[in-house]
Amino acid sequence: MNDLLTYNYSISEEIARWSFEVFLDHKSGGKWWIAFTNPTAGPWKKITSKNEAGKLIEVYRFSREEDRPDIVAVSDELKQIIIFEAKDYAHRLVGEVQMKKS
Repeated sequence: MNDLLTYNYSISEEIARWSFEVFLDHKSGGKWWIAFTNPTAGPWKKITSKNEAGKLIEVYRFSREEDRPDIVAVSDELKQIIIFEAKDYAHRLVGEVQMKKS
């Protein structure tokens, strides 16, 4: 029981990103959808958009070594796009490499 009290729990970048996607989808009531996500594994190279019929289509594909954001969220209703970068620690958002990427 004491081990549970002394363990240092942390959240990974991947869990933070995934949790945000689920939260955004659930809480926005359909106002926002994910056009791109950068998971550790999976279809991580393409950005999608909706065509006239509302079907998702590929509009851009990142190259293997190209810098890419973690999430691109789109609101057709609000006519806004937000690009997100997830980090496990806030200080990593302002690091030299991250600033060049952003």
